[in-house]
Amino acid sequence: LALGDRWLEVRQTARFPLRLDDAYFQRLTRVLRGTPASVQVVPYSFQLSPQATLGLNNLFTHTLGARTSIRIAPSVAFGDEDQADAGALAGSATVLVPLFALTATPEYENHGVFIDRLAKVAGRDVQFVALVDESGFRRQFGDNSRRGERQSLWRKLLEDRKCAAIFIDLEQPDLAAAEASLQAALDAAGSRRP
Repeated sequence: LALGDRWLEVRQTARFPLRLDDAYFQRLTRVLRGTPASVQVVPYSFQLSPQATLGLNNLFTHTLGARTSIRIAPSVAFGDEDQADAGALAGSATVLVPLFALTATPEYENHGVFIDRLAKVAGRDVQFVALVDESGFRRQFGDNSRRGERQSLWRKLLEDRKCAAIFIDLEQPDLAAAEASLQAALDAAGSRRP
């Protein structure tokens, strides 16, 4: 009986049907251990306003817990995506967030390369979710059909890179909707890694 039980244990361990590296289990492990999430945000070609920085902090602390550590790296200049300091970005982040402005038109040779570089830095253990800030676009153009068109362009680029993403007005966020979107994106990030 002992040998039979041992054989079943080894077999079931080898063929365990649940992916324990999934976002849900990472979040559960973090909560059970009492370790806070660490978020590294890397803006590309724009500066966050103070109000957008507050919105970003609120979004992640509401979604990942009050003890969440949020670091915002210096903005990477347009055209400098190849020189982004990989060592500084690697750190001990549990979530790596490339941050873009909806006012920019997505370009594969710039924005795509930036996403690829950050995804390589992130590795397998880090959740990777892109965030597109709509606040500047809304200020400049208001709420019109151009916003939907621009979102479609960004979605295409991010889907081609297998990158989970959310769109949010960081200066005036709808926290309930944004929190649900971020949680869904974090869950998706575990299953479709770039």
